[in-house]
Amino acid sequence: MKDLLKPEEVAILYGSPIKKILGHGEDGYVYLLENNIVMKHTYTNIEVAISLFLKNNPIQGLPQIYDVFTNEGFYYDDNIEGGGYDDKLYYVFKEEIPDIKKYSNIETRLDFNIFLEKLYSDYEKKHQFDKEHYKNQYPLFHKYIDFFERVINEMKQKNIFINDFVSYQNLGEKNNNLYIRDISKGSISPLLINQARNYSNEINENNLNHIF
Repeated sequence: MKDLLKPEEVAILYGSPIKKILGHGEDGYVYLLENNIVMKHTYTNIEVAISLFLKNNPIQGLPQIYDVFTNEGFYYDDNIEGGGYDDKLYYVFKEEIPDIKKYSNIETRLDFNIFLEKLYSDYEKKHQFDKEHYKNQYPLFHKYIDFFERVINEMKQKNIFINDFVSYQNLGEKNNNLYIRDISKGSISPLLINQARNYSNEINENNLNHIF
C-alpha cells in the first residue's frame, strides 16, 4: 500500500503551494493556498457528506465547494506498534472567506458570541427563532439576524443543518456579504453520510488541476 500524501504534496499536485495554515482541530487542518483557495483535510464522514451535498446544492452564505478528494494509504508513526496504520483522508477544496474584523473590542465580541449561542439554542429547540425579539435585544446585530434567518430557512428546505455558526471566529465577510466560513459540524441524512463513508475520488495525475 502506498504512503499517504502530505498536505504540501497535495497542494502542489493541484497547482498551488500552501501559503499558510489557517487553523486546525481534532479532525484535521485548514490551509490557504497561494491561489487563495482553501484546502482542508479531514477524517470525518459528516463533513464530507455536507461538502459533497453543498458542491451540488450551494447555499448562499456558505462557501462554494470546488471539489472533494480522497487519499488512502499507510500512515507512519514511530509511536505505533508496527510503524503505522491504514488510513483514509478527505481533502475539501473550497472558497476562501475572510474573517470578520469589525468587532475587535473584546466586550463586543463576547456579546456577539452570547447572541449566537442563544440564537442557536432557540433554533435547536424550536427550529425557529423570534427575529424581532433578537433585534430588540441585540440592536447592533440586525444584519446578522436577517442573515441567519435566511440561511437557516434555506438549510431547512434542503434538509441539512450546519451548526458551526455559533462562534464569532467562524463568521466571515466577502464583497460585503456575510458567510459561515467552516462547515465541519451539523446533520444530514444517514444515507448521505453512508455515501460519504464509501466515497472515493482518489488523488492522481489524471485529475491534476481540474478544480482550478
